[in-house]
Amino acid sequence: MALTQFAFCAIDGNVPAVDARNSSVEVKTPSGSSAATTAAADRDSTLCRVSTDTMVYVSFGSAPNATSDTVKFLVQAGATEYFRVRYQDKAAVVTA
Repeated sequence: MALTQFAFCAIDGNVPAVDARNSSVEVKTPSGSSAATTAAADRDSTLCRVSTDTMVYVSFGSAPNATSDTVKFLVQAGATEYFRVRYQDKAAVVTA
């Protein structure tokens, strides 16, 4: 089963690593229809780590749609990417 994980988090200023203390993580099963997270970025966690085992498009916003959004990002199978997002942004995923 294909899975894509979204982790809204912060970067620890002392070490270039994800600060897991205030992270919100959600796993979605990508399909041909855009699926948005219920998890969203909070004030201190404006970074989103995306890890996927299948090629997907992802987008971010208050009501993201990875199918129809003008700005969406291709994430390759087996990749982990990091995106800066705004407060209260959610993520969406669709298979590529």
